[in-house]
Amino acid sequence: MPFSIRAVFGSLAALAVMATAAEALPRDSLWLVVRSCLGAERLTGLPFPCVLVKAGDRTDPGYVLVRPPGARSHVLVVPTTPIIGIEAPALQSAQGFAYWRAALDSRRYIVDALKSRLPLSDVALAVNSKGGRSQDQLHIHLDCVDPSVRATLDARSGLIGSKWTRLPFGLEGDHYYALRVGAMNARDFNPFAALAHLPATRGGLSATSLAVVATSPNDPHPGFYILAYQAPRAHAEALLDHQCEIASQVAKR
Repeated sequence: MPFSIRAVFGSLAALAVMATAAEALPRDSLWLVVRSCLGAERLTGLPFPCVLVKAGDRTDPGYVLVRPPGARSHVLVVPTTPIIGIEAPALQSAQGFAYWRAALDSRRYIVDALKSRLPLSDVALAVNSKGGRSQDQLHIHLDCVDPSVRATLDARSGLIGSKWTRLPFGLEGDHYYALRVGAMNARDFNPFAALAHLPATRGGLSATSLAVVATSPNDPHPGFYILAYQAPRAHAEALLDHQCEIASQVAKR
């Protein structure tokens, strides 16, 4: 695997402007970053430019953690093998479980980046649809939950049960389906496989976007809200707050 420092910096610069200039970027830029991190780990023992490299093996797929340049807390969990995105059939099986668990375990990097000023329950994750993403390599966004999303879910938690239900209220302007997974069952749950049981829609999984928000610490039924909506450019990342205002709110309590 060729290793080019110039390629590393070029790819990271591309990631830094992904949100504002996505259409101008090659859709394999993130995959180039993954390859660069694997090469650096192999040659130097350091994961640069990634935060972490987990090489994996035959039974445990590998992944890397990428923090976009300039990001305060935002981290991406990215497989070390080519997986195009949320619609990939491989995610319906063991690989889906593996990357879900990797995302759960990686939430601590957001808490650490904020110097423990944020409870783990306020770290959310999101995966955008094919039309809502800029890169054709699966990447799970991890960052702070938007404060308004947190408040809305806490106030309406009684409407979310163990089966997909269309929420009678909006989240950041979009109408989601939701289900709740208990904390004791979370690590044995595959959210990617659960998406296959959403009501059929034109575009299927390619037009589906996923978000996961933990219940509040004082919720009598701890666990996670699994949220999904379907649209040509579905973008559940909108439920995350990359400015992490909720950390400031927590600090004032």
